[in-house]
Amino acid sequence: MSKNKLNDLYINAINRIKKGLFYDAENILLFILENEYVNGLYFQLGFVYFSQSKYNKCIEYFEKSIDKNELVIKSYYNIGLSYKGNHYKAISYIQKVINIFKNNNKLVQDEMFNFCKFYQILSIIYKYIGDYDNSRKYALISIKEDKYNTESIHIISSFTNSVNNSEYLKLLDSYKKKLSYIEKKGNNLYTSLLYFSLGKSENELGDYKKSFEYYTKGNKFKSLHHQRLFPIEPNYENIKNNIFTKYNNYDLTKISKTKNYPQVIFIVGLPRSGSTLIETIISYKSRTKSLGEYIGIVDALHFNNVDYYFNNLNKFIDINNLENIDFLIDKQLVNFKNIPFLIKNFNNCKIINMIRNPLDNILSMFTTNLHDVSLYNTTDFNLILKYYNFWCDVIKYWKELYPNNIYDCYYDKIVDNPKKYISELFEYLEFEWSDDYLEFYKSKNNIGTASNYQVKQPIYKTSSKRWINYSDYLKPIMKLLDENGIKY
Repeated sequence: MSKNKLNDLYINAINRIKKGLFYDAENILLFILENEYVNGLYFQLGFVYFSQSKYNKCIEYFEKSIDKNELVIKSYYNIGLSYKGNHYKAISYIQKVINIFKNNNKLVQDEMFNFCKFYQILSIIYKYIGDYDNSRKYALISIKEDKYNTESIHIISSFTNSVNNSEYLKLLDSYKKKLSYIEKKGNNLYTSLLYFSLGKSENELGDYKKSFEYYTKGNKFKSLHHQRLFPIEPNYENIKNNIFTKYNNYDLTKISKTKNYPQVIFIVGLPRSGSTLIETIISYKSRTKSLGEYIGIVDALHFNNVDYYFNNLNKFIDINNLENIDFLIDKQLVNFKNIPFLIKNFNNCKIINMIRNPLDNILSMFTTNLHDVSLYNTTDFNLILKYYNFWCDVIKYWKELYPNNIYDCYYDKIVDNPKKYISELFEYLEFEWSDDYLEFYKSKNNIGTASNYQVKQPIYKTSSKRWINYSDYLKPIMKLLDENGIKY
């Protein structure tokens, strides 16, 4: 095949990568590789495998890219990000990138990479593994490298009582002076992160009026970012009707018998409903592995084959050693949409439906910088309530059909009387109770959500009835809840 033809195919593959068509791009790139190497091919294959969560293969191709002396910094950086299960190895590769950056100006100029990003990634990894001192340290270094770095400020703000740190308060004051400049820079996401950080700090200082103003501004900028990614808001009535139609004739009398896979515990519900707390408590049990917000159900649904769910677990565990695991915990909250599929296809699965005081839940969604998802938008109380009602309607429908398969877990009861209500949950799960579970915060398991710092602390009650501090600003949502007959 001619070189021009191969280059055309390569451009085609790159365009497919940009559109997220990774399987197509992979086939094209492998076909090119059978004929002749094209500059950058190994890196693109590494990126494709990274995007498919095939980390062993992506590391292999990023290393080949390094051997070719192409995109060296980006390859080392992506190898670091690829070591999901080995965080200390990930740290070693990011440190390698920093050393290269410091010692090779030519590579820096060639690849035009933002130096502060490397320190920021180190901060995120250290936070993830519970080393909060190093997390703060590298976040601060990152800020020194880029004085407009709002992402690292947001990392520091996530720690409880950050306002007790004088250096952090000075930083916040300096950022307040830069607000108009940061807004004009035009990056809505980064601007929103700063306002969320300011909102959190004012909350800790007890100025709830100013806190709410900052959170509102943060959501204003995040909304602009969200609208760019998802210009059309979901039609929940249509989605709900399609879900019910899909499962209308679903025959649950014939439960699918799967292979000898571990038992799966699904935690479903709304964001910020206490799901991470329950995930952490349950995963404290030995021979239990938490998958976090795992998206493996997508392929299982698409192919109507539960094997796809378990075969894609290589991001989290060695799938060849599943016999060493008794329980998997899946905290992909939107799985509430497909409860009949879960009951039918996962042997003896357990489904925990999280419930929290509606005002606390909705306020927490509004004041937390949740990851962008297409199904819900947390930047406006009216939009949050629409999603809240959607969840209520769907879960109510499933509970009427399958009352014995869904356990309602009340977050506020858990924090009020942990031993009583966690032990009741364990009865449903058929776990043997031990007071050791009340020390879940000592767990070395890592949590990759917005709550990962909170669940490394003992259970505290300050997040319950938090809405009272903001009651003057929540009257519109209280009115909407009253109109919808939702008690708080």
